[in-house]
Amino acid sequence: MSAFDSLAEWFTNSGRTLPKKLAVAVIILFGAFTVNDLLGFAYFYRTDKKVESFEKLTKIIVDTTTDATSRVKAELLREEIMCRQPVYFSFLNIFGKFWRSMSEIKKTTIPRTTTTTKIAANASIRNEFMFFVSSSGIYAIIGVLLVLAHIFVSRQPVIQRIAAIILMSLLIFFVTTAMYFLTNLIPVLFSDWAYNYMLNAILQAGSIILWLVLGHKL
Repeated sequence: MSAFDSLAEWFTNSGRTLPKKLAVAVIILFGAFTVNDLLGFAYFYRTDKKVESFEKLTKIIVDTTTDATSRVKAELLREEIMCRQPVYFSFLNIFGKFWRSMSEIKKTTIPRTTTTTKIAANASIRNEFMFFVSSSGIYAIIGVLLVLAHIFVSRQPVIQRIAAIILMSLLIFFVTTAMYFLTNLIPVLFSDWAYNYMLNAILQAGSIILWLVLGHKL
């Protein structure tokens, strides 16, 4: 019997509870993601496909029989393929930008301003920490509290606690990232980021209230 058949038999066994099956499934997925991240299977596969497509499109571009319109389209497609990244890379880039900005803020000494012009100029500078807190800070705090509760308070079996912590961490990560990403699409309001912070806080509070209402109805 293959490993796949043994795994399928384990999951289809009616004697095992649903929480235990979900816990094992989460741990398997997390383990697969970790192994892939360490060994780079997906990365090398994606790179090979990009190189293969690059070579094919380059042949079309340098071919003297290719018309001008097709050559331009091939060049654009080649550039798009080489620059394409998975969607979750965009989320990670947003958080990378946030942490870099926080590091720069700590290293930079804020100059004292005495004139109205300088104060107005500083007011238009976006504070990444304030932006993050106003857009998804409450979700991040809730996530940390839930994880700590499952570590120190929960009486579930260890395997279920581990699975629950992984699930909650992933869920909070995606929710906070999505909120930050969506509010990041809003341009600066009235040339002052303070209005964006207020709007972000309203949207964040509104989304939490919506979750509570939907959860109560369900």
